[in-house]
Parts: sequence; structure tokens; C-alpha cells
Amino acid sequence: MSLNFKFNAVVLSGWLHEKILTIESIEHLTASAVSPEFLELNVDVAYPILDKRTTKLCSPEQSSALLRFKNSTFSANASSSFSETDSCKKRVVIAALGMGLLVIGSPVIDNNSLFHLHHLQKLNLVDNYFFGSNISSEFGKFMKLTHLNLSSSGFCGLVPMEIFHLSKLVLLDLSYDSVELRQHGFKKLLQNLTELRYLHLEYVNMSSVAVGSFVNLSSSLISLSLQSNYMQGKFPNELFRFPFLQLLRLSDNQNIKGHLPNFNRSNPLKLLDLSSTKFSGKLPDTISNLMHLNDLRLHGCKFEGSIPPSLENLTEITFLDLSSNGFTGQIPTSISKLGQLTDLNLGGNKFSRSFTLSLENLTEITFLDLSSNGFTGQIPTSISKLGQLTDLYLGDNNFSGSFPPSLENLTAITFFDLSSNGFTGQIPTSISKLGQLTSLNLRDNKFSGPFPDVFGNLSKLTGIDLGSNYLNSQLPTSLFNLKQLLSLNFSDNQLEGHLPSQPSDLSCLNVLSLGHNLLSGKIPSWLFTLPSLARLDLSHNLFTSFEYFPQMENLHELDLSFNLLQGQLMLLPTSIKVVSVSSNNLTGVIPLSFCNLSSLNVIDLSNNSFSGKIPPCLGNCSMKLMFLNLEMNNFHGSLGSLKFADASGLTALMLNGNQLEGPLPPSFNNCINLEILDVGNNMINDTFPYWLLPILQVIILRSNRFHGPIDNSNATFPFLGLRILDLSHN
Repeated sequence: MSLNFKFNAVVLSGWLHEKILTIESIEHLTASAVSPEFLELNVDVAYPILDKRTTKLCSPEQSSALLRFKNSTFSANASSSFSETDSCKKRVVIAALGMGLLVIGSPVIDNNSLFHLHHLQKLNLVDNYFFGSNISSEFGKFMKLTHLNLSSSGFCGLVPMEIFHLSKLVLLDLSYDSVELRQHGFKKLLQNLTELRYLHLEYVNMSSVAVGSFVNLSSSLISLSLQSNYMQGKFPNELFRFPFLQLLRLSDNQNIKGHLPNFNRSNPLKLLDLSSTKFSGKLPDTISNLMHLNDLRLHGCKFEGSIPPSLENLTEITFLDLSSNGFTGQIPTSISKLGQLTDLNLGGNKFSRSFTLSLENLTEITFLDLSSNGFTGQIPTSISKLGQLTDLYLGDNNFSGSFPPSLENLTAITFFDLSSNGFTGQIPTSISKLGQLTSLNLRDNKFSGPFPDVFGNLSKLTGIDLGSNYLNSQLPTSLFNLKQLLSLNFSDNQLEGHLPSQPSDLSCLNVLSLGHNLLSGKIPSWLFTLPSLARLDLSHNLFTSFEYFPQMENLHELDLSFNLLQGQLMLLPTSIKVVSVSSNNLTGVIPLSFCNLSSLNVIDLSNNSFSGKIPPCLGNCSMKLMFLNLEMNNFHGSLGSLKFADASGLTALMLNGNQLEGPLPPSFNNCINLEILDVGNNMINDTFPYWLLPILQVIILRSNRFHGPIDNSNATFPFLGLRILDLSHN
């Protein structure tokens, strides 16, 4: 196939000033797909590369280098379906020489061409993938470079020293690459890059860099972003007072500590992000002097004391996150004067129990989190007046009373969380008016009675959690018509009746948890045909039967324990990792198909009537077993047939209450993480097993035929971490 591209001249005002030499001067570009994997771009030079304003020819060397770079860029790894608008796979090259700019979206760099473009001033390689290669020292050849952006481009390794010879750099962005900057390199940066205004090093490993050395950066700095750099130490307060600094981000550096200084009115900060650091102390009253601040993020720090009322002076602020600190006292009413707020997060603090803040003036707010504060009383009615609210989190408080009917006015709400409170009464039918809801979390309250059959109007729901309440009706039929539903939890209620024989469409459902209810009858076969189902919990109900499972591709966890199930063990899909059918009336043998379940971590078949021999494959090295519980069944045969491979990851082996014989097999010592061994109430004939690994914490050998001395005079007692030892009835 043949693809044709035509590029029009682009004027980049404010970037290139007087001279713009662009590859758009090559007006017609044609591409022929020579194979399904490659595109070869043939350049038809209709005009020489010209200065658009002076019609002055670019040097032949630079023109040639640019064209070679363009050819190599478009010739590798291009999809045969590439089109001019297919920006996800490949971007158009825009290059300028003289007062130059280069933006590339190709995953290929040709060292022999790109690095010959000596006059480049701006180089942007953001959002590429250079296959984990090191940043080339050849970047140091761009001595006229003022802007270098290599972020999110798949580079790794040490940042080369040559980068820090680019003394004209105004912007340097190495964020979101797996690169490392050491103290020696950072010292060179401080010495040579005196023109820096924008320094973005997010996710760059700077663990060896002294935090205090940042005070030596240019005082003309405008933006400093140091998220998740593994740095430690006390951050210098002088940086907060840099006269031009508008953005300071230190988030996710959990070993950086410091205090906020006093601010003056001339401070230009617009964004301050100290989230997940060890900044501590009180918020200074002078924080109100940050008149230009529109984004303040202090989540997960160690601030304490009360929030200063002077916060009301931050009239430009739109994003305020003070969550997960130790703030106390009343939330100041002055916050209600921050009329530009769109996001307010005060969750996870220690505010006074009564919530007195009026929120009705925050008309722009879309996100509100007051969770985990221990607030009491009823939900403030002013919340219902926040017409643009999309996310409301009030969980983990002590709010009480009935479901506030006024919340039906929140017609834009998408995430709604009232979990872990003390709400009572029935859930009102007015909840059906929240037609934009995608997530509804009312778990761990005291709601009772039937749940209204209103899901037909809540078709956008992807998550529902009503667990740990007192709901006592059958499951609403409209629940099973939610085509976008991913997670459904009605566990720990008093639901009764049968599951529907056939739902309309739950093809997206990933998690279904209906445990600890009074559901009965047959587990319907459609549950095991849901293509996305990964976790199914029907435990602690009254189910009596089920059908064999087909080969479900995604089921990882299955819990059918504590029911009234009868019959033989079902066939399980090969994807299963956790299976529990304990405390039922199941019979028969463990099928040999278990030997093919190589992903199994947990098997609990206890308290049934299984019989036969334990398959030796359960100790096979191909299995990832960590927990095996076969207690209280009728298994028989020699325990020696259960041979565990070297370095088995088993942590608990529970075989109590069977008819197993023989000595303890030496392969038990291959279970290097074994902490619990329970072989009580069998017919095992052996001496005391001093040879078992000393990390065991529970050893139960009761009601067997162990014999001989317990005391071994040749060695000290080996099980120093032992908590339970039961040798009775031997």
C-alpha cells in the first residue's frame, strides 16, 4: 500500500523568534509499505530547505543530517496501518535549525544524523521508547541547546556528565525514566547550568544527592519537580523563598523532612506539593501570604495542630489536600470562603467530632473527601447544594441517622462513599435519581430491610458495595442487568432466596461476593460462564448443589466453604489460585486434574468426607502451594507418598483427623517456610521429629503413635520460635 503525507508550514510564535527552518519546507512526502512490518519513507525534495523569512539556504551538512534523521526515524517499526492522524503509533517530525526545534515521536534514534544537528536549541523526545538504552553522551554536542526534554522515553542508567556541559539550558526534564543522577553529576549541574529555570527530575534516582545542595540552584528557578527521587535529609527552607519559584514538587520522598517557613506576600508559588514526605510541625499563619497559590498538596505528611483561619486569603486556590496528617480542632469556617475550590481533601485527620463547616458556598467543588475523621451526627445538609460534585467520600466516620434524602440533588455524583458509619433505616428509592453513579459504597453500616429495585436507572454502575449491613430481602432482579458492573459485594447481610436462573448480561463482572447470607438452592451454572470473573465468594450460605465448572480463563479465587454442598469435588479451571470448599458434605477423591493446577496457592478441603489417598503431586515443585488444609476427612495411606520438592513455599500443612500412616517423610524439611504442622489424630508411627526445621511455630502430633524420648541430650531444643506444641495421647 502507499501512504501520502502533506505537511503545511507551521509558525511557532514565541519559540523560534527570527529564524524558522522547518522540515515542512519539504512539501510532499510519500511513503510505501514494503512489508507488513515496515514503512519506508521516500522524500521528494520539491524545494530546498529554506529560511522562511530570509530565504537563506541552510548549510548542506545540516540539511543532509536532518533528512537522514527523518529517513531513519520513519523507516523502522512503523505499522502498515499508519496514517497521518495515527498519533498513537508515530508522530510527525518537526525540526528546525538555527533557532532550532526538534520534536520526534519515533522509537528510533540514529546517532550519526541526530547528533550532527549542532544548532538545535530545543529538543523534545518525550513519550518515546528507546528500549532501555543509556542516555548518549553525544547529547553534550548540542552546545546551543536551551530546552532538553527526555522524559518518559525509556532511557536508563547514569545521566552522562556531558549533559551538564550544556550551559545554555533553561529547561531540563529527565522525568519518568529509569535513570540515576549522582552527587558528582548534580554538583556539575549546579556549577554549569546557571541559566536553568525549569528542572524536572521526577522518578530519577537521586539517593546519593545531598538534599541541602539544592539551595545552590539558580535563584531564577521557576519550576522544580523532584517527585519520588529516594532522597533523604532536611530540605532547605531557603528554596521556599526563591523569588521566581512558582512550582515546587517534592512528593513521594518519604525520607525528606522539614518545616514550612514563614512566607512573605511577594512569594510567587502557584503549586506546592509535599505529599508523602516527613514535613512536620504546624501550618504557619503566613501561608495566607501565598496569594498566587492555586494548588496545595500536603497529603501523608506529619503536620499537626489546627488549620489557620488565615487560609481564607488563598482566594486563587482550586486544589487543597491536607489529608492523612494529624490536624486537630475545628475545621475553620474560613475554608467556606475559598470559592474557587474544585478539590478539597481533609480525610484522615483528628478534627473535632462535630462537623460545623458550611459548604454551600463552594459551588465549584467537584471532589470532597472528609473520610476517616470520626465525625459524628448527621451529614451536613449543605453538601446537597454542591451541584457539581462528582466524588464524595464520607467513609470511616461516625455519622448516623437515616440516608439523607437531600443527597438525591447530587445528580452529577459518580463516586459515592458512606461506608463504615452508623447509618440506619432503609435505603431510599430516591437513590435512583443519581443516574451518573459509577461507584456506590454503603458497606459497614446498619441499613436494614429490602434494597429497592432501582438499578435499572443506575446503568453506569461499575462497583457496588453494600456488605456488612442488615439487608434482608432477595437480590433485586435489576442488579443483574448492569452491563458495566465490575464488582458486586452484598456479603455479611441477611439476604435470602435463590440466585436468579439466568442474568441478562454480567460479562464485565470481575468480583462477586455474596458470602455470609442465607441464600439457598442450587448455585446456577451461569456464574461459571462469566468470562471476566476472577473472584467468587459464596461462603457461609445454604447452597446445596452446583454444576461442574467449565474451563474459565480468569477465575483466581473460589470460596464455597460453609454451605450444604453434596457430591464430588468439582473440576477447577487451570487459572485457579485459591480454592476453599471446607465445611460441606462433599465426598469422593481428590481428582488427578488437581495435578494440572500449577498456579494454586491455597487449598482448603477440610471438614468434608473426602477419601482415598492424597495425590503425591500436591508436593510437586511446579505447584506454588503455600497453604494446604485437608483436616477432618477420610484420607488414608502412607504419609510418605506426599513428597515435597526442594524449596517448597508451603507455610501451613494441616492433616489432622484422617487415617494417615507411616513415619513423617524427610521431604517435610524441603518446606523451608513451614510454620504450622498439624498431623494430629492419625495413625503415624514415628519418634519425635527433632530434625524438622526450627522455624516451626505450631507442632501438633497428638493422638498418633509417636514414641521414644522427647529429650535429646545431644542437642538443645531446636524450635526456639515455637508457640504451640501438642504431643498428647501418644
